Amino acid sequence: MSDPMDVDGLADFLDFQALPEEVLIQIFSCFDVLDLSRTALVCSDWHRLSVDTSLWRRLAFVHFPKIFGWLSKGPEAFTQRPPYTWSPHTMSILASANNVIEQADWRRAYKERRAIESRWRSKTCRSSTLKGHRSTVFCVFPMNDRRLISAGDDASIRIWDLSTKTCEHVSESTHSHGILGMYYCPLTNKVLTGCYSGEVKIWEVNLERRTKVSQMTARELKDIMERRKVYYGDCIEKSDLVSRVLTSHAMPVLEQKHVMKEHNANVVGTHMMNGLGATAGHDSYINVFNIETGKQVVRLQGHNAPSSAVQFYDGGRRLVSGGHDFTIHVWNVERKSPEYTMRNAHHGWVWHVLYDEATHTLVSGSVDGTVRIWDTSSGKLSHILKHQREVSGMWVDWNRNLVLSASFSGDYYTHDLRTGKELGRLRVSGDRCTRVNCTYDQAFVGSFDGTISVFDYVNIN
Repeated sequence: MSDPMDVDGLADFLDFQALPEEVLIQIFSCFDVLDLSRTALVCSDWHRLSVDTSLWRRLAFVHFPKIFGWLSKGPEAFTQRPPYTWSPHTMSILASANNVIEQADWRRAYKERRAIESRWRSKTCRSSTLKGHRSTVFCVFPMNDRRLISAGDDASIRIWDLSTKTCEHVSESTHSHGILGMYYCPLTNKVLTGCYSGEVKIWEVNLERRTKVSQMTARELKDIMERRKVYYGDCIEKSDLVSRVLTSHAMPVLEQKHVMKEHNANVVGTHMMNGLGATAGHDSYINVFNIETGKQVVRLQGHNAPSSAVQFYDGGRRLVSGGHDFTIHVWNVERKSPEYTMRNAHHGWVWHVLYDEATHTLVSGSVDGTVRIWDTSSGKLSHILKHQREVSGMWVDWNRNLVLSASFSGDYYTHDLRTGKELGRLRVSGDRCTRVNCTYDQAFVGSFDGTISVFDYVNIN
């Protein structure tokens, strides 16, 4: 019987073993995680090379591009994304290497990230609570991986530091009535808010002012307020002066740019894209306007009842909307008319709509207690995700294929977008849930008792 490995095959193997380490690492860089694991079992030399940090850095960039991909630009990346925008996990990885990307333990980073991703599908997390709002929190929106912006019935807008779980800034009385809808655009640092009266405002966030103002002397702070005619006579400590400067029109962190009053009823749905803003009002209208000027571009009328959800896509040329007439419209903004209408999409008011044009997937949430997943290319309903009560909040993580939702029952749900399977259900610490949102590390759920529940999937101990 002949030997299964002939002399030529053995020679090829030995030649492969004799290749320089630089060449072997280049070859190993084409392997996936399973191949690298198998390679490590061949011999001690290959085991040593298989854990080379450059191989695992490539895997981290490829498998988690939204989380680690920005670091592929090298040191230049730090000028584009300052440390306060890094996720807690990314910060810990880089801190251990003194922010030298090449020296970080990317094998550990990759494995930890895989573990974090699995926790989103297994209810493994640690919960905490943000307290500060005096009444219902209707809006929660991550500004980046380190900061959260929220608004609610008390008409205040708050910016939270997620690393310390403290309120970093608060602007009181931003509207004459409570805030029902809010959208934050990280590309422009603009915030769009809508309230009970139908009033809509556009704000610009400037967090760098906070650092600059905190470094000023008390005399400099007073000079600024005197020039802007801001009263500061009741400010005793420097911290009081800093707070007055940042919350007044002297040097505000949150600066009002435009006020619009085209709606005459509650504004709940808000969205921004490519310099355009859209609001859905309980007067049944969808208003589209220019973010920079605050001027109305077009008014869309198609719902026969209050409209409550809106989202742009196709670069702002189209949008989807949902309303209390159980209907979802897909609009052509330029033509001012619906291209497609889904009547009786739910058995109750449609409160939420989110659309991904890459997969032609539409996700809607309703007071009928369901989240519905639609394939718009075929017009078919793919899945129905059932909840105990009204779906008060909904967000879709299109990269992870996760649907996050909240219900008036006080529960926070996680479902698989592709299969519709319920992955987890957690009880929120507060009263009935309102809105839900997430970063790559944490999920946030607002509540009627004025608190925000934070579910951390990184620091679980």
